[in-house]
Amino acid sequence: MQSSDNLPTLSDAFEYDTYRLQGINGWGPIASLGLNNVCRLRQLAQATAMRLHTEGATRSELRAQNRAVSYLTNIERETSFERPVLPRLRNELFHEDDQVVIYVGEISKTSPSWISGTVVSVTKGFNANWKKAQPNSGYYWHIVVEPDTGSRSPLSRFNFSNTEPRVLLHREFIKLKELLHQHDPFIPIFSNNAAREWTPLWCIENDIELDVSRMDYHAWLLGVDRVN
Repeated sequence: MQSSDNLPTLSDAFEYDTYRLQGINGWGPIASLGLNNVCRLRQLAQATAMRLHTEGATRSELRAQNRAVSYLTNIERETSFERPVLPRLRNELFHEDDQVVIYVGEISKTSPSWISGTVVSVTKGFNANWKKAQPNSGYYWHIVVEPDTGSRSPLSRFNFSNTEPRVLLHREFIKLKELLHQHDPFIPIFSNNAAREWTPLWCIENDIELDVSRMDYHAWLLGVDRVN
């Protein structure tokens, strides 16, 4: 694997998308993130390279960005194992009929912390409050999940966006449980990346107040053995 010594900083390599890398402290941990996450990072770095070229960046800036893309491409080629997709890196992750688990421990004291459900709808949505300077900002994948029968869910439907960390694909839920029991260093990266400062759509739509400052994803994962 090539050295990361001559690479740009993560903030330079990913620019507008740097916020998606929360929890990734430098280039070193990237090789441990699994194929799907590395692939997504390579795509984002390539998008930055195209932006720099269009905006007339200097040759030095373009060479530095090309080194970043090359570094990620090489890691991608050498990586064969998978890890759950980091919430901020998700892109069209959910599809109709997918089996998922949802964390509801914040809004219900009588339900299990995690409940199971099925994706029943995936459509393109728009939220003016999420619009920023970047192209296509404000648009998002609007996903609807219906809880499984007998899940003791506090809500009949859950609407959310693609990056909502409280919802996991069932197969990724199982993998996170396995990694948690192994004390794998991926868990704190995932937990940090999952941290949010905004309220889930299902809380906004149902007038449920939530203190998001108390979000502790690692503590939530400690309850993954208790799902209904």
